Amino acid sequence: MLQALKLGLPRVRLPAASAMLRRTPLAVRLGAAFVLVYVFGAAAGVTGIVNLVSIRQMTDTLYQRDMRGAIAAERAQAALAQVGHAQLALTMATSSAERDDAASQIDTAMNALDKSLAGIASAAPAQAAALAKERANAGKLMQDYVALLRRQPLDALQFDSSVSVEGHFLAEQLGKLGAMVEDARVRLEAQAAGTVDNVSASQGRAQWITVAMLAAGLAAAALLAWSAARTLLRELGGEPRDAADATRRIAAGDLTESVRSRPAARGSLMDDLAGMRAALADVFARMQQSARHVHAASEDIAIANRDLSDRTGRQLAAVEQAGASIAELGELVRQIQNRANESSTMARQARDAAGSGMAVVRQMHASMTAVQTRSRGISDIVAVLQGIAFQTNLLALNAAVEAARAGAAGRGFSVVAHEVRQLAERSAQSARDIGALLNDTTRDIEAGARLSGDVEQAMDEIERAVVRSHTLAERLNGLAEHQASQIASVRDAISRLDEASQQNAGLVTTMASQADALDVQAAELAADVGRFRF
Repeated sequence: MLQALKLGLPRVRLPAASAMLRRTPLAVRLGAAFVLVYVFGAAAGVTGIVNLVSIRQMTDTLYQRDMRGAIAAERAQAALAQVGHAQLALTMATSSAERDDAASQIDTAMNALDKSLAGIASAAPAQAAALAKERANAGKLMQDYVALLRRQPLDALQFDSSVSVEGHFLAEQLGKLGAMVEDARVRLEAQAAGTVDNVSASQGRAQWITVAMLAAGLAAAALLAWSAARTLLRELGGEPRDAADATRRIAAGDLTESVRSRPAARGSLMDDLAGMRAALADVFARMQQSARHVHAASEDIAIANRDLSDRTGRQLAAVEQAGASIAELGELVRQIQNRANESSTMARQARDAAGSGMAVVRQMHASMTAVQTRSRGISDIVAVLQGIAFQTNLLALNAAVEAARAGAAGRGFSVVAHEVRQLAERSAQSARDIGALLNDTTRDIEAGARLSGDVEQAMDEIERAVVRSHTLAERLNGLAEHQASQIASVRDAISRLDEASQQNAGLVTTMASQADALDVQAAELAADVGRFRF
């Protein structure tokens, strides 16, 4: 599509005032093109709606004023014709009934004339006053003429000469009124024709305005789209597929083929891709040369590290031999110290165990004394339960006696009393069993209390003996610690010397490994750079 626009549209030199348009982002231009189409479409729609409203108003005027006025004029003319016919029928009537019927027709026709004249007056207000005046005159003359004929005999040959005169004046007045109605009808029809012409003109203007706005919207949108296409091609510097191909070649490591851009596309994407390809080729060339230098330097470092490692190994062996002798002497002192520590620890544990055992024995003695006290309280409670069971048994016996006295009415209560008595006997028996068991338990608790007192005395003697053993063990431990401290000073000196030697050996090993790693990284870097062709 961009190629078609590029080939199909001519080059247009935009004036300096379009610099801001060229700086506008592409998305904004495309959006502006769509907005313009929508704006012009909306304007065309609004214009059409406004013109439709205007046409609706003019058609309402055509119907409400012009057409209805013309129809009212035609109806007025018809009413005048009916008045003329009714007047002739009144003149030719040969009976009173015929005269009454003709007069009624005259009134009906005059009422229809009034309604039609009212429609003409609303449609043509300028002629309303003249029509009303002529209608009043015609109405007065018609009333006088009807009244005159009612006074005349039924034979028309015997009418007064005034009938002919009044009839002449009435005919003239009706003719004058008819001429005014005809003039109003012609004017209303002319107004209707003018309204129709205005409607047609308004419709034509609306069509032309809508077409013009749509054409302007399409032209503006096409201009913005063309400008956006030119800007896109200028910013790309070539076809999008050429930029994609160049990017794929660079990503694949092929830097041998140059990126072609348009001569006037300085600063475009294709121009930047060409610069990037040249810069990458230069960088990779320098990286390849640096990788060779690093590989040579790492080999020199590895040779020097191997020589230093041999000398450091010999020194470390001598230090380790001296350290081994000191370690054997230290091990002997450490064993003595460990035995002294174990003796001191065992004595301390024995002392702590004796103290803990003494505390437990005291607690056990106190618990046995408390249990003995509580057992006596339980014996008292059991005695109370035995008394309650005895009293319940007596109450059950009394209840059974009362139930027997009551006869059949107390039979159910006698059963309940019997059950209560059996329950009281079982309770008494259980209380006696508990008392016997509690007595045995009390004797055992008293024996345990006496035994705990004897154990407390024995534990007291054991604790004193353990304290003396712990004191002797602490003295022995102090002597062993002093000897260990002296040996530790010598061992620390040897250890520091050994540590320094080991650190030197470790540094040598680290340097060797770093040199190897550097060599490997230089090889990997060379391999990575070798993937690119430049």
